[in-house]
Amino acid sequence: MPVRLMKMGECIQRLREEKGYSIEELAGLTLSSLEELRKIENGTQQPDKMTLTLLSNVLNVYPDSLQNGEIQYRNSQSNLINLMKETLEYLQETEKDNKEIAEHIQKLQKKYNIEMKEENPEKEKTEQVKKQEQILPKKVPEESAPKL
Repeated sequence: MPVRLMKMGECIQRLREEKGYSIEELAGLTLSSLEELRKIENGTQQPDKMTLTLLSNVLNVYPDSLQNGEIQYRNSQSNLINLMKETLEYLQETEKDNKEIAEHIQKLQKKYNIEMKEENPEKEKTEQVKKQEQILPKKVPEESAPKL
């Protein structure tokens, strides 16, 4: 038995078990006979291209890596969507935590009678412009001479 076929068969069996499929279920999903899939898992038969492609799709790995007896998972859209959902949930929790912290700070400020300067960059910018206008007179655009 070639070592490469044995490694591939071991990978297929391991992935099948990780996914929770019985050998009969995987045979049905890959349109293979039970006998053919057993031989592939035992490393005594090379799968044809169609079977290899179906196996790799069902097991969510790249066919080339599977054929070489390696496991290299694909990043499917569903995996990416799940990752995005997890990230969004994390950000929502962080926002919730930040609100709780802000509320706690406000309670402490009231309790200890502490006034904090509100940070409002737009307001500060407007105040700076007003101060500059008081110091420097506002430039009035010169009227341009009529063109002849």
